[in-house]
Amino acid sequence: LIRAGGGARDALDMSHSSNATPTATFTSATSARAVTAGPTSIRLLLEAPHGGAYSVLEFRAAPGFAGPPMPHHHTREEASFIVLEGALTLAVGSEEHHVAAARLAHLPPGIDFTWRNASSSEPARFLCVYSPAGFEQMFAEAAQAFEALGGPPTPAAMREIMPPLWAKYGIGLATHAAAR
Repeated sequence: LIRAGGGARDALDMSHSSNATPTATFTSATSARAVTAGPTSIRLLLEAPHGGAYSVLEFRAAPGFAGPPMPHHHTREEASFIVLEGALTLAVGSEEHHVAAARLAHLPPGIDFTWRNASSSEPARFLCVYSPAGFEQMFAEAAQAFEALGGPPTPAAMREIMPPLWAKYGIGLATHAAAR
């Protein structure tokens, strides 16, 4: 993390106080905090745990990774998926969308969706931008819970760990099945 301007002010404090001196934040994927959430690795490129405007995460999903286990929606955040390598399949409502490299998908709050890497041979690498920031902390908390298990989380462990985190971070479950 490199800070430019603003003196000693914390670069991750994105509050917009009228007395605050703006700062620029520079980071790289190699220096960002990395978490593992099951078979997906996530790098928290820009975190703003104190209510910043947005956060940026880099995901690496293995070939065939099924993504979130059920259709859901964010109640507070907008989510933008920017595919860098490979492709994602986003099931939005009852429709599936193929999102190839160099494409973007934007989902406002309240849209039921799930995603997966449908390729059996190519990993998918993509950025997620969440606005407002804060949701990225769910992945860090989930990773801590998974590490405490001492091995990969089982489906039963996922059913125990994830619902309280979904409630805490404003994830609502879909009332109807999305396409899969």
